[in-house]
Amino acid sequence: MLLGSLTVLPNFTTTIAGEPNQYGSLMYLLIFVIILLCSVFVITPLPGNSLLFVTGAMAMNHVLSLEWVFVSALSAAYIGYDLNYWSARILGLAVCRKGCPYIFKSINVVRTHELLEQYGPLAIIISRFIPAVNLPPFFAGLDSMNYRQYALFNLLGAALWCGIILAMGYELGGLGIIRAYLPVLILLVILAVITAFVYGVVTLIRGLLREGRNEETG
Repeated sequence: MLLGSLTVLPNFTTTIAGEPNQYGSLMYLLIFVIILLCSVFVITPLPGNSLLFVTGAMAMNHVLSLEWVFVSALSAAYIGYDLNYWSARILGLAVCRKGCPYIFKSINVVRTHELLEQYGPLAIIISRFIPAVNLPPFFAGLDSMNYRQYALFNLLGAALWCGIILAMGYELGGLGIIRAYLPVLILLVILAVITAFVYGVVTLIRGLLREGRNEETG
């Protein structure tokens, strides 16, 4: 069944790239969901940059509306970081560390604190472009950063991230080589999202199981 599904993907992506707006609002819903996961699911960085670039190229080739792609991605990116802020502020570090020990390992904590100390609220924007340092929303919540200030930089970061990457995809999407291989790029992004998501879920489950065994032996 899995192999059968994989053989369908190339035809599916070719259809998407070749027939404008056939899937209508479903495409924008998928973009919203994936970008939301990219922003809130920090166990493993999902290929949000690649998705934005490819959807920008699709908009250039009249497959999608650039305006609706931007609105879908912007709202998802903002909500994702907002969820991280409030979950950390409400639950606290101890609960977050216990639930996701892999994310809150010491090296990530040190890197994030250094980034916040050096750049302050600008770290919220910077983290959008550096997947390896994606915990500032959590620590902004843990440190009880003023929410109005956080919301402003969250919105600016989401707008800059979505706008810049989408613009790059839109401008380069007119190139012959990008247009010719657009179905392949779509397929690669889909496979990358699936792989990263599965890896993240497996990593989370292993971390929880390991934590449970440690508590039993301790």
